[in-house]
Amino acid sequence: LRGVGPMLPERRVLLGGLFSGFLLAGSFRFRRPEAEARLLRPPGAGPEAEFLKKCVRCGECMKVCLTGALYPAIAQGGIEGVFTPVVTPRLGYCEYNCSLCGQVCPTAAIPNLPVTQKRRAVIGKAVFDSNHCLPFARKTNCIVCEEHCPIPDKAIRSEVVQELDQNGRMIVLQKPYLVEDLCNGCGICENVCPLDGKSGIEVFAVKDKTPLREELFVSGKEEGKAMVNGEVKENTFAEDPYR
Repeated sequence: LRGVGPMLPERRVLLGGLFSGFLLAGSFRFRRPEAEARLLRPPGAGPEAEFLKKCVRCGECMKVCLTGALYPAIAQGGIEGVFTPVVTPRLGYCEYNCSLCGQVCPTAAIPNLPVTQKRRAVIGKAVFDSNHCLPFARKTNCIVCEEHCPIPDKAIRSEVVQELDQNGRMIVLQKPYLVEDLCNGCGICENVCPLDGKSGIEVFAVKDKTPLREELFVSGKEEGKAMVNGEVKENTFAEDPYR
């Protein structure tokens, strides 16, 4: 270092740089569990290791995303995941009738799926936050997430219940709940939540990203039955809930 004492030997400079790089890499690699839980990859993306090998960080998917849902990862995916695309539901959602990100991906890190298959691709699963969601936290009716859920048979539904409000009065309340077997994690529920700041419902990554397929339903579809959350129920959506 010129003008600041004797010059450090090149070897020490090199070792110091390598050590600093190791520490920096470690700070990214050992990411917080909550950051990893929100590591939502584009629809159809395979296992994380495979996705990282294929993705060239070109940004084409982010450019074509209709809702601005795809943003470059900074620390969520470790140093190896920097600038790879992540779905950020509070800023945008995966449009039900769009598959542009897969069409423009040059390496098939995001597979080019037909829209009918992309709809079934699991990005994550929505989870209600009872400390923020209006019907739970404030005893106030709100079904915005249910209204916007694009699944024809609705992955988000509501039930009418009677509860005591904060003043001890009995009220009739519509409380939302998730039909997990029908949720593809598109994120529109989190995006449209009317709360400022933290949403009352959030999408979290899941290990099992098996596409939502017909095996969710019993073989005798002609009998008008469907398998939902492990229970056989009346099938109100004809043959395909994703038509």
